Amino acid sequence: MKYINKEHTEIKDGGKSIPCVAGNRDYDEIVADGLLDSVEAYVEPEKSWEEKRTEEYGKVTDQLDEIYHDIDAWKLRIAGVKTSHPKP
Repeated sequence: MKYINKEHTEIKDGGKSIPCVAGNRDYDEIVADGLLDSVEAYVEPEKSWEEKRTEEYGKVTDQLDEIYHDIDAWKLRIAGVKTSHPKP
């Protein structure tokens, strides 16, 4: 089964991502075969609070540098991340 993202910029076919761009061989094949209407809508699952926090925390090496230069600013930033993405 093929799925298209909500922005209609990418089709997912198994583990393969196909950009919705004319000139892309795989995309052109789907259009030529008339299969575009059979592509299901795909919605990315919402990220968990843990995933959101992990992204906003940043790399450990960057955090260590931040701690070295201004630990108080780092504490405030981390507290903000935790407030933005609280545990359920």
